[in-house]
Amino acid sequence: MADYVNAPVRSNLHAYAYSSNWWTLEVLDEDEDPIDLTGTMQTALVKRDLRDADDDAAGSLTITVTDAEAGELLLHLPQDTVAPGDYYYSVTIGFPAEHILWPGAEATVAEGGLRVTGEATREGTD
Repeated sequence: MADYVNAPVRSNLHAYAYSSNWWTLEVLDEDEDPIDLTGTMQTALVKRDLRDADDDAAGSLTITVTDAEAGELLLHLPQDTVAPGDYYYSVTIGFPAEHILWPGAEATVAEGGLRVTGEATREGTD
């Protein structure tokens, strides 16, 4: 079970199934100061049901650390990776043992619903 570094960002996202989708995420502490993400491991899973095992996830978001010291992440759902439907997502960060604030912690920093819709002007590759 993940520890919460602060209250995770709760946000519902909307994506299009046949286009690439991008979101930015700023990871902050309880004082709303950026958390240094240097050396961290990030995971973002997309699940149909919250009870699904990680191995049964419907997909994942790719994560790029755009500014580690400022706690900035770029989340990406590539086109044609998740079928239209309603899902849940969560973003988890694993902190290294030498992290100054949360050594060795694993924290969920964002979570919410993800609605993936088809597009009238595009067709899927299936």
